[in-house]
Amino acid sequence: MSNVTTFYTPGTGLPDFEMRIALGLCAAALNAVEPDKLSLEKTEGGYAIKVKHCNAKELMRNALSWFCLNSIGDYDKLNNISGFYGAILKPTFFKKSGKERFPGYAKMFARYGMYLQKADPEKLFNIAYVRNKTIRTVFLSCGHEKNSDMKMTAITPLSPEIGKVPLPSRGHTYRRAINRDNLDVCPLCATLAILGSSTFQIHLIVPAKEKGRQIYSFLPHFSGTVSGNALSEFCASSRFIKQWQKEAMGLSMTSMGIVLLASYPHIVKLLSEYNIPLQGFFVAVAEQKDQAPRYVGKFEQTIELDTKYLMFSPYNRALVSQIYKESRFINYRSELLGLLVRSLQNQDEKSALDFARSYVGATESKAMLPWSSSEFFAKEVFDMDISLLEGEKFKIIKEVADMLQYFVRERNFGYVDNLRKARDADEFAKLLLDVQREAQSAMLDPKKQIKPFLPGQNTIQRLLQLINEAEKQFKSVQTLVALLAFTYYKKEA
Repeated sequence: MSNVTTFYTPGTGLPDFEMRIALGLCAAALNAVEPDKLSLEKTEGGYAIKVKHCNAKELMRNALSWFCLNSIGDYDKLNNISGFYGAILKPTFFKKSGKERFPGYAKMFARYGMYLQKADPEKLFNIAYVRNKTIRTVFLSCGHEKNSDMKMTAITPLSPEIGKVPLPSRGHTYRRAINRDNLDVCPLCATLAILGSSTFQIHLIVPAKEKGRQIYSFLPHFSGTVSGNALSEFCASSRFIKQWQKEAMGLSMTSMGIVLLASYPHIVKLLSEYNIPLQGFFVAVAEQKDQAPRYVGKFEQTIELDTKYLMFSPYNRALVSQIYKESRFINYRSELLGLLVRSLQNQDEKSALDFARSYVGATESKAMLPWSSSEFFAKEVFDMDISLLEGEKFKIIKEVADMLQYFVRERNFGYVDNLRKARDADEFAKLLLDVQREAQSAMLDPKKQIKPFLPGQNTIQRLLQLINEAEKQFKSVQTLVALLAFTYYKKEA
């Protein structure tokens, strides 16, 4: 008889809610058995959590009961979970028909914890997704049978998608949100989702421009197979992240992911060392002013190229941290990080070049883009032929870019911009000859203390040959010349 017990998520159809339930099962398992006896696997439509223990279900039930009674069953502890802030959970007593009422989710979870102590483990974890023929007999949000004695209302930290679908209002064929009450979920799915959120979700709190604050929730989206040791390490590592991020005020939602990874490189290192298949984050943004937070945005952010960029070189991590933290970038922070993220997320050449240009402009041409960033852009974003990035071809392109860099350092970006916009090789050649003449004039001007680099005529001719060999090569050379004009490059010995 196998001592491996497999727990399945119900297949709710809501990816982030499904991930929360899976991580809740993982969190319970980490409190029940050693990490090396646990694994998380992506399945079709959900997740499978495998626990190596002959009595796994009973241990998992006890872990969930303890969690309900000692953590989320406590008002103060529950209120520390992102999404519960505000007056809606404050324990208020009032009389109605001679009876006292005590609203609040903490009491519900505490009651469920007491129920779990006597629950049958075999029946408890039979949460496989099965639709009944009669739609009224199931919970619409998690697919489980209704039980009037045991149900909970879906709450903010579970998933902002779990609200009643907007219904057609009377006299109209289009759908309009006439009722936004939350749907009911079974208490087990609610408990697991809260446990997954509170254990694995990363929260960043950013002061709002006018009033209040914004709360960013990063729920990891794992794919493939993740070992229990990796899950344990990820959970532990996320505890060291500082929640309050005042520098992030005004940043776009999509920029927060790379800021998080660059600010805490131990997370990136952990992903690499354990080869964790982290597809990205489910990011939810809530806004809080006076009372409880309300969701203002939600999206799934992939981080594959962001992680590669940060792991490619420590200079790349330092560059992101520099833009994010240094006061001289305060007026450019949002634009620069937005361009960087767009170039990585969409593999957008224009955004990468605009990022290089804007970075140099923000430093008033006193600092160039590090070669590690430019090299990554060339290889991963532009997907350039490796022959252009080494040997004789690279030397030719670099010497022409060095000539252009003189004008960049003089804060005259016009020549580089014109070459970037050249429509064909002939127009590029004409513009390049104009740059060469201007550089020669600057070289002969006695008033100029700093002189430009002048490549030999043979170098110019060789570059013109390169751009005329093929249309694709022309575009690559054109892009690389512009990128290197904004790049600090030091040849290694």
